[in-house]
Amino acid sequence: MSVNPYESSDHPSGTGVNFLKWAVIALVALLFFGLLFSPLRRGGVSEAARRNSCMNQMRQIAIAIKNYELANGSLPPAYTVDEQGRRLHSWRTLILPYMEEITLYESIDLTKPWDDPVNAEARNTRAYFYECSSSDADLTQYVAVVGDGFAFSGSDRNDSEEFADGEGQTILFVEAGAKHAVHWMSPEDVDAKTFLQLDEATDMNHPSVILVAFADGHASWVPSGVSIRTLRAMLTTNGGEEINEE
Repeated sequence: MSVNPYESSDHPSGTGVNFLKWAVIALVALLFFGLLFSPLRRGGVSEAARRNSCMNQMRQIAIAIKNYELANGSLPPAYTVDEQGRRLHSWRTLILPYMEEITLYESIDLTKPWDDPVNAEARNTRAYFYECSSSDADLTQYVAVVGDGFAFSGSDRNDSEEFADGEGQTILFVEAGAKHAVHWMSPEDVDAKTFLQLDEATDMNHPSVILVAFADGHASWVPSGVSIRTLRAMLTTNGGEEINEE
């Protein structure tokens, strides 16, 4: 009978192979659990990616608003109204053609309220392009800050070229968080008081930052601890305040 010169006399044949197999299994398991509980999984890099994705969506929306203005001579109103002053449709509906959503736009009867039965088909259409990737809700958290002296001032139409503070210094809309989410067709947004009182724990999708989009078409973020004075300066169109954007 032949003898394997490489076989240990102290262990049965195959023990070394089995040991190596279990060592490999243990290493794979260690790597798996390391990845599972790594900072990437806990929101480190992945949160940065979600934030950048959200800002990119906001940038596309801001560019659509700018294109609307170029085509129509003014920014869209925050909402349209009927003869009785009742709100009908949101600025988010009005810019649909500039979001490459012309078919959806043409399915909407702008003479009837957004929640009228005639607009049910559009209302039941989920607009993913208005949703933050960090949210599970089928609502939009991209809302205009509406008020006198701001880019959106109700049913009035404004011209961004007349913003004395400059388009790149004036906020168009913000990401307000789940607490202030609305249906994308709803003519509801937030006022300045609400925006200036956003709470990091309940009103923000992205830790420690507020995402904002400006009238020149760019999107950015400001730290959640920024002063109310700075935020208000970003909202006004003709305040003359000097802003140091983060």
